[in-house]
Amino acid sequence: MAKITDEDIEHLKHQDFKSQKHKEGCTCGYCELKRWEREQQQLRKEFNKRANSLKLTKEAKEELFIKFQECFGNGFLCVYCNKRMELKYANEYGWTLDHIIPRKDGGKNTVENLCFCCRDCNFQKKIMSVEDFRIKMDIIKKRKQEQEYWKARRASKKDEQTREAYKDIFERRGANK
Repeated sequence: MAKITDEDIEHLKHQDFKSQKHKEGCTCGYCELKRWEREQQQLRKEFNKRANSLKLTKEAKEELFIKFQECFGNGFLCVYCNKRMELKYANEYGWTLDHIIPRKDGGKNTVENLCFCCRDCNFQKKIMSVEDFRIKMDIIKKRKQEQEYWKARRASKKDEQTREAYKDIFERRGANK
């Protein structure tokens, strides 16, 4: 006869999942499965919001959803900037579907031509090719680095001026003797 484990007991406690309230942090297999199912439903819902406009066949849509799940499982990173994307569309890091080869250049609504990127990158890329967009991203990155450098330099100069002013005040008061 099989031995009854603690996990089996927890499973029996939560068998009637809808009528019984259970602890939020429960780690029994049954509760883990239910959490995973809810997460998959949420993923499917968010995916369908964006994928329905592409007019894909059912098979292509399923293939794209598998690609979406893989992306989500790998940290849900934007293919262009590598920043973590949000599942919801609400902010600049919300995810979007992008045509790798723009439709104006003959790109099709196929799984191979679609990728997942953050909203910010998709809006910046617009109808550029990937190569042109990468060049633009490099220019933007260099510009930001230069801005940060000059901002830090100005801040350090201000700090230096502030230190000099305090030193002068202390010297006038005779504190530096």
